[in-house]
Order: sequence, then structure tokens, then C-alpha cells
Amino acid sequence: MKNINISDMKITEKLKVSFKAILKLMVIVCAIGVLGMLVLSFSNRSMYNNNVMAIVDVGHMEASFFETRVQIRNFIMYDSDSPTYASAVNTLRSAEEEFLKYMKDYEKVVNSSTERTKLEVIRNTFAQWQNFTSQMHSLTSAGNVDDARALLNSTGASLNDSLSATIKEVVAYNETAARSSLNTNLIIFIALAILQVAILAYSVQDSNKIANRVSVNISAPLELLSGFMSRAGSTGDIARNKEEEEALHKFGEAKDEIGQIITSTDSFMGHINHIAAELELLAGGDLTTDIEIMSDSDIMGQSVKHLADNLNNVFQDLNASSAQVSLGSNQIAEAAMNLAEGATSQAMSVKHLSETMSVIADKTKDNAEIADKTANHAGLIQSKAEQGSRQMENMIDAVKDINEASKAISEVIKTISGIASKTNILSLNAAVEAARAGEHGKGFAVVADEVRKLAAQSTEAVHHTTSLIQNSIDKADLGNSIALETSESLIEIVNLIKESTEFINDIAKLSDEQSTSIVQINAEIDQVLEVVENNSATSEESAAFSEEMSAQANVLEEMVAEFKLRNADHVRSKLK
Repeated sequence: MKNINISDMKITEKLKVSFKAILKLMVIVCAIGVLGMLVLSFSNRSMYNNNVMAIVDVGHMEASFFETRVQIRNFIMYDSDSPTYASAVNTLRSAEEEFLKYMKDYEKVVNSSTERTKLEVIRNTFAQWQNFTSQMHSLTSAGNVDDARALLNSTGASLNDSLSATIKEVVAYNETAARSSLNTNLIIFIALAILQVAILAYSVQDSNKIANRVSVNISAPLELLSGFMSRAGSTGDIARNKEEEEALHKFGEAKDEIGQIITSTDSFMGHINHIAAELELLAGGDLTTDIEIMSDSDIMGQSVKHLADNLNNVFQDLNASSAQVSLGSNQIAEAAMNLAEGATSQAMSVKHLSETMSVIADKTKDNAEIADKTANHAGLIQSKAEQGSRQMENMIDAVKDINEASKAISEVIKTISGIASKTNILSLNAAVEAARAGEHGKGFAVVADEVRKLAAQSTEAVHHTTSLIQNSIDKADLGNSIALETSESLIEIVNLIKESTEFINDIAKLSDEQSTSIVQINAEIDQVLEVVENNSATSEESAAFSEEMSAQANVLEEMVAEFKLRNADHVRSKLK
């Protein structure tokens, strides 16, 4: 067969070529077999018609001739008047007619000059034999048996030997011809068998070559593709070594369906590798990558792109929130420190006021004991009372400042609580997106969990601080009320001191009352001092919590900073 480029054919065409080649070879083998059978059939028919039938006809001739010889002997053995003699005459004539009949049949199958010659000999000899039998009938019917016997032994014996010999020669000739035809047929059969076996062997070899070529063109690329896809499906390994790349490129050049499949699979695996590389970048924290979408039907590419966009949005919001939390916590820490310093200064002022009131109480007792000295020291007491009134007014202002600062801190704490709630929501969203990402979102899930814990800690600290600040506000209100009452009392003391010169006689009584009032004032001032000290401690705790929250916010900022985000510099500049 001519050389066919099977690689450029479709699989259907390859199979058609294979089956056509095999069918063609089968037709050739069958045609040779049929031709051989026709040749053998013709040869056998020729042998049957020319030789076998000739032998049969000659055999019948010989049997008829034998019958005539038997009846001739009956002529001699029986009298011409006997029934046996008459029967012998009739039988003789019938046998002669049969002989002539079979001789005509034999003449039809004679096809050689040798047989024609022998047929003429048989015809002539039998004609002579018929004359001989007529003579024998005439002699025996006339009673000349001895003459008939002599004629039988002479002419009859000669004609019998000649005709029998010729018949035997004809039989031998046809036997030889039949044997020759049989040998020829055997040679033809062997030749045809050898030819068929040779053609069949060539057909098998050629068909095997075609089958191997078609099998290699079909099975080899499919085995390579099946092995690669099986490895990728069972182990997830989609990397291709140099041999696989070369084989895929080679098989992909074929113009059949397998070449198209391999080319399409190679393109698809290239897209898979591209997506895997992009996911590797995302897993490494690089969220700036831009995923290429092959078409609107590229579900995998669109999903990865959507994942990258969502992660960018989540971490940008988380970055902004962490920066705001850090900024707010720093401001709260500064305010808490200022509040603590103010509370400490207020405590010192109240303590100083308490000491002053103790001195006033001592002086009042001295005035009660020494009424004469009261008048002399009235001006000094008035001066001290006015100074206490001014200090009380300062204390009232300080308490109002503390109250306003506590309210401002409460507003800041509410802001921090809102930020912590938003941070918690963002961490939950990040955890959901990380769960959707599967194995590649485990890192994000850890970050989201840490953010959620920080948000929970911030919320707990805010609640605790809010409770403390509310307590401080309540106590500051109480201190303000007490300070107002103390201020009114000091005003009354000043008025009484002014009138002390007019009511010198009532100094002792007024001094006792003043001593009692001062003791009460001193007790109230002690309470104010306690409240101020509590406010100072609360402010210091708030400052500590604010510093801790600021530190945690910085940690959160550092964790978010590990991820590369789109427009990250723009987001930070807006926060500044």
C-alpha cells in the first residue's frame, strides 16, 4: 500500500482507512479463493466429462460386449429350436444395440485424436464382430455347430482380443488422463493455497502495520493525556515536565480530534497554571494582582478576580479602621493622661483646702476659748474666709471641668465602641470571605480571628471605662453640689465675720456654731478629696487602657500592612 499520512486524518478517516485496507485485502483473498475454486471446479468437471464419463461409457461398452460373447457361446451350447437359443438371439441383439448406444455416448466426450483413432478401431472392430455374430447365428441356426465353433475360435477370438484390448487401452488412456487432471488440480490447489496464505500473511502484516500506526496515532496521545489528567486529578499536580511539554506539542500538531483535544487541554491547563500563580500571589499577601478574564463564561477567572477585589476592599476598610482606631486610642490616651494630671492637681488643691479648714477650725476653737482675741483676729479670719471662698470657687470650677472632661471622655468612649463594633463586623466579613476561599483563605481566617479578638477586648475595655467614667461623672456632680453648698457656707461665714465686730458679745456662741460648721465642712472636704482621688485613679486606669488599646491597634495595623493592597497609599493619605 502507498504511504498514507495518518497523522493528518480525522479519527473517523483513520478507522475508515484501516477498515478499507483490511476489507480490500479480504476481498483479494476471497477473490483468489473463488477463482481457485472455479478453476478446480472447471478442471474437475472437465475430468469428469472427458475422462470419468469416458471410462463409464467404455465400461458399459465392455459389459455389453461381454454379454454378446456370452450369448454367442449359448448359440453353440443350445439347439436353435430351444427357447434358450431364441432368448440368446434376442439378448445378443439387445447387447449390440446397447454397445452402439454407449459408443455414441463415448463419442460425445472424446476430445483427443488418440481417442478418436481408438474409437474408429472400436467401431470397425465391433462392425466386424456384428458380422461375426450374424455368421454365428446363421451357422448355428443351420445346425453347423462345428463350423460355428471353429469360426468362434478363429475369427471370434481374434475380434474379441482386438476389441477387448482397444477398450482396455481407452480405459487406461482415460485413467491416465484423469490421474493427470487430478495431479494438475492438486498442483493448482497447492498453488492457490500457497498464494492465499502468502496474500493472507501479507494482508495480516500490512493490516498490522496500519493498525499499529492508527493505534499509535490514537492511543499514544490519549495515554499521555490520560496519565497527565489522572495525576492531576489524584494528586493535584498540574506541572508539566519537559518530556510532557514536547509530547503535548508534538501530538497537538495533529489535525485530528485528538490533536484538537490536546491543544484545547494544553490551553486550559495553561489557564489553570495562570490562575494558580495568581492564587499563590494572593496567598502570599499580594492583593495588587489584576486577574485576566478569558471570557464572560470564565467562571474560575471571575471567581478569583471577585475574591481579589473583595479581599482588597475588606483589607482596605480594615486598614482604614485600624488606622482610625489607632488615632482615636492615641487621642483618648492623651486625654486620659491630661485628666489624670488634672485630677491629681485637684486632689492636691482639695488636700490643701482641707488643711486650711483644719487651721480655721483650730482658730475657731481658739476664738471660742479666748473671746477677746476674736475681735483682734476678726480681720484675719475674714481674710482667710474670703480666701477659702475663692478657693472653693476654684474647686467648683475644677469640678465642673472634671465633669465636662468626663462627659467628653464618655463621647470618645462611645466612638471607640462604635469603631470596635465595626472592627468586629469587618473581622466577621473577612472570616466569611476566608471560608469561601477554602485552603487559600486560612491565613485570612487567622487575621480575621485576631481582629475579632482585638475588637472584643476593645469593646470590653470600653464598657469598663464607660462604667468608671459614669461613676466619676456622678461623683463629680456630687462634689459640685457639695462645693456649691460649701461656697454658700463660706459666703455666710464672711458675712458673719463682717458682723463679728458688731456682735462681739455673741462671738463665743457664733464661734461654737462656726466650729461645728467647719467640722462639717472639713468632713465634706474629706469626701470631696476621696472623690477626687478616685477620679484620679480612674483617669490613670483609663489612660492605661487607652495605651493598651493603642498598642493593639498598632499591632493590627502592622498585621494589615503585611498585605499589599491596591491604592493603599491613597487610603493612608486620606486618613492623615
